[in-house]
Amino acid sequence: GLTLIGIVLAIVTPRINASKENVLVEQTIKSLSLFAEKIDETLDHDPGNIRLVREFVMQKGEMVVDAPNDRIVITLKELDTEYSEPGAEIDVGRIKVVTTTGQRTNMVTLTLSYEGIANLTYGPDPSDSDSKQQRFSESATPYKFKITNLGNAQPGELFIINIEEISGT
Repeated sequence: GLTLIGIVLAIVTPRINASKENVLVEQTIKSLSLFAEKIDETLDHDPGNIRLVREFVMQKGEMVVDAPNDRIVITLKELDTEYSEPGAEIDVGRIKVVTTTGQRTNMVTLTLSYEGIANLTYGPDPSDSDSKQQRFSESATPYKFKITNLGNAQPGELFIINIEEISGT
């Protein structure tokens, strides 16, 4: 009896964990897609337009607002299972998803690029943030962000989209 229970648990537990990790990746993709929608909405409207991401949930991983490269990257490390074929880039809407295998664990990287579309900046003073990378770690409490279309510095240039974390305000 106990041997059978042990065997069943040995078979079922890894599948349950794999399922949980897939759900985690899917939820993170959904959160980043919402972020993209808000950025796109600000781009579709006049300068000065503001959108809020009221509840950005990140249960695991790290997010980087990479202003120098006009992208937002979320990295989910130490996963036991592969989300997709290792090394193959998958497009999920505007998000690029890549699974990387390590010696013991796997990593999934989600990239939302605005290169050639918008000039991303970060922080309360966007004038000094074009070369800045801002990191956010996993949190039990959702983050809150303000996304503002600052217009363009010169006619014909890309719109400047400023991202600012405003959790707790």
